[in-house]
Amino acid sequence: MKKIVGITVAALAMLALAGCSSSSTSSKDAATISSLKKENKKLTSDNKKYKKMFDELSGGDSSADSSSSTDKSDSAETYKIGQEADFGNGSKKQLGLTITAADQHWNAFAREQGDSIFEGKQPNTVQVQIKYTNFALGESYLPSTSELNVYDENGTAATPLDYQEGQTEVTDGHTGTTTVWYVFDKPFSQIKKFTIEYVPDDTPLATWTISK
Repeated sequence: MKKIVGITVAALAMLALAGCSSSSTSSKDAATISSLKKENKKLTSDNKKYKKMFDELSGGDSSADSSSSTDKSDSAETYKIGQEADFGNGSKKQLGLTITAADQHWNAFAREQGDSIFEGKQPNTVQVQIKYTNFALGESYLPSTSELNVYDENGTAATPLDYQEGQTEVTDGHTGTTTVWYVFDKPFSQIKKFTIEYVPDDTPLATWTISK
């Protein structure tokens, strides 16, 4: 009889330990799930924020499907030298960009620096001058080569140089100018036509076509 009682007590002790272990595991699982839910909510919130920022700039609708996005990419507005591309939300302009020049008429900065900025590739280089107006972005803005792609008539991308003259981040209601340089894979004199794309995200929003 004593032996049976001993076994029963041992069994009860094992069940209690199992219950504690299960409770501990369940608690950890609950904590993990809660953490994942919080992280998922944060990612969802961040995604909505970035989509909103892109839509405000492009004037588009983030609810559009992927085919619509492709159509927008293919139908990016085309401009000429001196024409301003406006971006905003509906009728409210937020940003204006103008390619004022794209040639080899070197500015004072380039002439002073000499071949040091061209890295030995001056004949292949084009100088791009940009005028930018922050109408109502709600934050300061300065265009950079990470937002601008340059292609020759065959679609070959030019490489931006690590120089930019004019680096003022303008606030709402102000205008600035900046100059950047791109290097083609052949002499600029051999290029008859090239394009400059404004691509702040994955989709080109404007294209300037330059014929020499």
